[in-house]
Amino acid sequence: WNTGVRSGPATLVAKAYDAAGLNAASAPVTVELDNQAPTARIVSPVADAVISGVQDVTIEAEDDHEVVRVEVYAAGVFVGTATQSAASWVLRWNTGTLPNGSIALQARAYDGAGHIGMSAPVTVQVLDETPPAVSITEPSADTLFRGAVTVVASAADEGIVTSVEFLANGAAIDVDALAPYQVVWNTAALPDGKVTLTAIARDGAGNSGQAMQEVTVDNHGPVVAVIAPAPDSGHGTIAVKATASDAFGVDRVEIWADDALLGQASPVDGEPDTYSIEWV
Repeated sequence: WNTGVRSGPATLVAKAYDAAGLNAASAPVTVELDNQAPTARIVSPVADAVISGVQDVTIEAEDDHEVVRVEVYAAGVFVGTATQSAASWVLRWNTGTLPNGSIALQARAYDGAGHIGMSAPVTVQVLDETPPAVSITEPSADTLFRGAVTVVASAADEGIVTSVEFLANGAAIDVDALAPYQVVWNTAALPDGKVTLTAIARDGAGNSGQAMQEVTVDNHGPVVAVIAPAPDSGHGTIAVKATASDAFGVDRVEIWADDALLGQASPVDGEPDTYSIEWV
């Protein structure tokens, strides 16, 4: 049965005939014909609108029976299914996944029979000039550390953050494209001292924001030497002297003899970086 373009109710009846010319009709069966596709129209944003970040796309969709689904496409690529709201359908569209420039929006409306109605395209201008917000959360400022360290950054954007690049004194460490944004930084090759960490976050429009944090690297530790007594000398109670220095200060100096701790040496007045203890 080719129903053509008819839409609406139709009543079916079957009639049977025998050789004697007698006939009988079946009970009627009413069916609902749907041969009309839905119509769809993008209400907002309007043509040539300049948009950025998360944008509401509002669609009006109608059908002689029922619209069951509305999809939104940007430059022919599916971006999401709209949600029905009163007489309209609305999609929250994140434009941050797109580069700046013109983009054609189109809506597809579906009815229960599987017919599809396409809206006219609406061309808008995506213009995102707002950089992502970024901060370094680990390590904290002025942290003293050595060896391998995990550097962590927090980044957010009105669109989407595509990557965070990490640098130490301007030299690249690594890039992370997924939150939480973090890399492992090996400080072993660095000289001791202050290091400026930088995190650069980029969004889909090519904007970038950065954060900086100053930390302290101490990979080498103190330099220490026993300067008294002289080798192969000493008896009774003798003074054991040692020199000790460190880029970030010496916390304490211990003196050991044959793996036994003699005690903590004291600074010697008038002799910088020199420490002494009496060994009985």
